[in-house]
Parts: sequence; C-alpha cells; structure tokens
Amino acid sequence: RPRSGKIPRGTGKGCYGYRYNQATGKREIDEYQAIVVRRMFQRYLETRSFSAVSRELNEAGIPSLGGGRWYPITIRRQLLNECYTGRFIYRKTKRVKTRSGGVRGFTNKQIDRPVDEWIEILDACPRIIEEDTWQRVQEILSDPDRTKQRDTPTETALMRPARRSLRAATDSASAG
Repeated sequence: RPRSGKIPRGTGKGCYGYRYNQATGKREIDEYQAIVVRRMFQRYLETRSFSAVSRELNEAGIPSLGGGRWYPITIRRQLLNECYTGRFIYRKTKRVKTRSGGVRGFTNKQIDRPVDEWIEILDACPRIIEEDTWQRVQEILSDPDRTKQRDTPTETALMRPARRSLRAATDSASAG
C-alpha cells in the first residue's frame, strides 16, 4: 500500500484535521478541524505554551480527535506532526521488545528507523499549515533554552507563605 501511494492500514485512528478516504487510501481535509489546527499553531506561536493552547481549546468546547479534552502533550504531538505540511512518512519508527525488570519481563520500546527505511507517501495528506508557520514552530520547539530547567526556589522563598500565615494567626490571637 505505501509504495502504491496509499496510507497503510494500522497507522492509528487518524489525524486531527483530516478524514480518511478509503477509496483513495489518502487523507482529505476536514475543514472545521483544519481551522482548529491552524489556530493551534498560531496560538502556540503567540503563547509558546502547550498548556495555554489546550486550555483555550477546552474552554471553547472544541473536542479532541477522540471527542474528549485537549492535554498539553496532545498539543505538542500535533505541533510535531509533519503531516500538516503535506508530507506523510511511513516507517519512521518501529517497536522493539526490550527486557524490563518488572513482572512481565518484556516491554515494547519505540525507536527511530534509519532514514533509508522511511517511505514517503506523496500526496497522502494535503497541506494545512504553511511552511513558514511550520518552520517557526519547529524552531521554538527545538530551542534548547526553551526546555532549560529553571532555578528552583530557595527554601526561604518556599517558607514565606507559611510564615505569613503564622504571623497573621499570632496577630489575630493577640488582638482578640
């Protein structure tokens, strides 16, 4: 199927912004969802926050692909989905069994395949996101400063609210 230009079966339940056409084996744009996808990319460029985007979609009552709520990790995955640029790559990753220390003994781990094993399916997904928007979002997502750990607050700063509460309680007890 992939070599004949069709999306293979078993690639998941779908992709937000598209409907799967069984006759052609390709995705077609779902106009309402495509508007949401464009909004998602634009709002991320403005806020740089997965949480802010998911909160806005939930507050607006816009359901996710499964019909439920949006979560920050879902927004991140959407922003990394290359299909929105019109490019569909099959066999980028594979699952391998690895030993685990748990009761089961084995677990599945997803690993990247070598680039020469990838299969690009041309015209499988129409473009929803313009290239410049895609590139700007990817630059933000790949910026190492974005994921730097912030300095942790000092113990003094953490204790400040507790001291205020204690002081207020002491003041009100002595005033009464």
